[in-house]
Amino acid sequence: RFKKAAREIQSLTAAFSPAVTLDRKLHLYALFKQATEGDCTSSKPAFFYAVARTRWEAWNGLRGQTKEQAQVRYIDVTLEV
Repeated sequence: RFKKAAREIQSLTAAFSPAVTLDRKLHLYALFKQATEGDCTSSKPAFFYAVARTRWEAWNGLRGQTKEQAQVRYIDVTLEV
């Protein structure tokens, strides 16, 4: 189910669907990273790398959540779209 949800979101974002807001994209990015890689282990990007820093903060904010929990939440958020 997780892989199917990921494919659906990729197709929606590729089509520039207004249902997938920037905030939702960021949240889905963080959930995807947590679901596939687990806790963020990279160091925080410098302030002048704004996009990378924002993504890092979103992913790092999920620290401690299991991969399985992140997959379930990712699916839930996808169903809300």
